[in-house]
Amino acid sequence: MSLSIDKNDCSGCSVCANACPKDCITMTADEEFFLYPKIEKTSCIDCHLCEKACPVLNKPSKKNNVEQSVYAAWNNDLEKRMISTSGGLVSAISEKIIMDGGCVIGAYYRKDFTVAHMVGMKKEDIELLRQSKYMQSDMGMIYRNIKNILLSGKKVLFCGTPCQNAAVRNYIGDNENLFQLDFICRGVISAGVFLEYIKYLEKKYKGKTIKVQFKNKDFGWNRFSTKIWFDNGKEYIKDRYHDPYMVSYLRYSVSLRPSCYECHFKGNERFSDITVGDFWGIGKKNPDLDEDKGTSLVMINTIKGIKLFESLGNSIVNVKCEIDDIPDGNMCLSKSPKKGYNRELFFKDIGKKSFGFVFYRYVLYRKIKTVLSKFHL
Repeated sequence: MSLSIDKNDCSGCSVCANACPKDCITMTADEEFFLYPKIEKTSCIDCHLCEKACPVLNKPSKKNNVEQSVYAAWNNDLEKRMISTSGGLVSAISEKIIMDGGCVIGAYYRKDFTVAHMVGMKKEDIELLRQSKYMQSDMGMIYRNIKNILLSGKKVLFCGTPCQNAAVRNYIGDNENLFQLDFICRGVISAGVFLEYIKYLEKKYKGKTIKVQFKNKDFGWNRFSTKIWFDNGKEYIKDRYHDPYMVSYLRYSVSLRPSCYECHFKGNERFSDITVGDFWGIGKKNPDLDEDKGTSLVMINTIKGIKLFESLGNSIVNVKCEIDDIPDGNMCLSKSPKKGYNRELFFKDIGKKSFGFVFYRYVLYRKIKTVLSKFHL
């Protein structure tokens, strides 16, 4: 039996399941609701193709083949900018690829509000792929789909985390019609935590969830919010400083996948053609670049990335910046978050007790204790 990877290193990218010629690897949720490969030993032929595809065990070469350039950018369509996570740049790129007869592969919400990767063939599909999901995506057999689409001669834009992009690079290799886009990633949250959070809100608001939007801009881009709509007409909205799901993730780091605390895919050198993110802090250096409507950070990593970015033309606004402008607001480009205090206890009770109880017991109570300790109380 192959695939000798430590569980704490596994990013859950699912490329091993795609690479297996006998289909004897399935991605199975553990007690923390994260997906890990499970091998049917009797079917395994020890071909080691799963290990060769694994981006942790077999790290691919970086794609950087030009001196990286950095831009602040946003979509010229204000409506698309406002409903996007940052500046709406990915929407502009996606539209260009689809207009050229290609397809876009990215994360979307399934009916139960878990997240998976899908193939978007139409302009209307971009709406499903738009915005951050803040949950690990189930990749399914998407790598095989990418290979089959490329064999048909179509262009493919793949959007995903750095580890997923590394997996695509291992599985596909170089292909002139494959465009890879990653984002500055802090880490991924399990579907189980998200579903418990939704269950908690549905009980509180006495309705079923019909829409979820992270990084909602009703309070502005810098103070982005989580907004959820229910079938009884009620709405929930809390900013990044008060929504318990985001506080658990952003401030206290208790809900991340184990591998995210020591990510193998950090740094300026990327596996993608273009890297995007929120250009946090750019307004301090240039106030004209922060209208509180969303500003995308864009890192161009390859010649292919340069050509794609230039092809966007007047659909975007872009201003050249320096690579040194990035770290102040985007430490996660190069550093992994520190594992949160009480993380194990948080996951031990998720699913057994309400999300509200787990949050207040292992996150908020910790915060109160820290404040009291400063006053020796």
